[in-house]
Amino acid sequence: KAGKTYSLLPENPNGDFTVVRNTTATRVNRAGFIEEVAANVPRLTYLTVGGNPFLLDEPQRTNLVTFSNDFTSSTKTYNSVLTTANATTSPDSATNATKLIATTSNNFHRIFSNSNFISGNIYTFSIFAKKGEYEFIQLVPGFAAFNIAFVNFDLLNGVVGSSLNIISSSIIELKGGWFRCSFTKAATTTSSTDFTTALITSLTAPRLESFVGNNVDGFFIYGMAIEIGSTISSYIPTTNAAVTRNADVITRTPPAETLKITTTFSNNTTQVLTTIPTTYTTPEGIIKSIIMSSTV
Repeated sequence: KAGKTYSLLPENPNGDFTVVRNTTATRVNRAGFIEEVAANVPRLTYLTVGGNPFLLDEPQRTNLVTFSNDFTSSTKTYNSVLTTANATTSPDSATNATKLIATTSNNFHRIFSNSNFISGNIYTFSIFAKKGEYEFIQLVPGFAAFNIAFVNFDLLNGVVGSSLNIISSSIIELKGGWFRCSFTKAATTTSSTDFTTALITSLTAPRLESFVGNNVDGFFIYGMAIEIGSTISSYIPTTNAAVTRNADVITRTPPAETLKITTTFSNNTTQVLTTIPTTYTTPEGIIKSIIMSSTV
């Protein structure tokens, strides 16, 4: 509930943690959909539909993209594309995903949003995408702040294709054929520039490929985000301004007999503490279990 996450064993308050996060936040629920939870409510997120939940502990992040799920507004720029709003069910279970369609122009086909970038900062760019008639998507950081770079993704098989001058990239599968595509890149110049989502015809397509569409075929998009940091975090929806999600601060006082605290993450890596703090704060990550034991 708000402000508290309860332990199951033992059946008393000895294992309970206090939770503080003074903003709303999102998680993936048991059904596999993104949902918003209230301030101070701990987030149990599901990496697989119907699987076991994990405790989500994230740092403060800001989504710099305004109108993050509005792909028909004047806040975006459109090159040789058509858009159809509310075209299919999105990752949040509502019918509010947009279809991005290639026109008959022999040109590159893209939609982009402008943001301000600072030289030296590392940014992570992401968008949710689903295969339509086209199965390949290209993400491109603006040339003005990032020089020439791009990365391609396969929305049928969930793999990353050709890329150029990026730090890292990832594609994460969600429910209903959706993938979250992302890449990380450091700004080399302080500038206002764009984040592009483009239609391409192959996994090895060059940056901003030109081809002729048919005004019908495309793919589906939802939830654009740009964050300062080297990894993506849970989706932060925005409207007319950037939105900040505060950090999760999850704490408790270890029992007096505690000699070791073992935190296991979703990827089965661990953090082991044998110097026991007066107040234990959970580490950032996707947490599988926390064990406070009286033996080393």
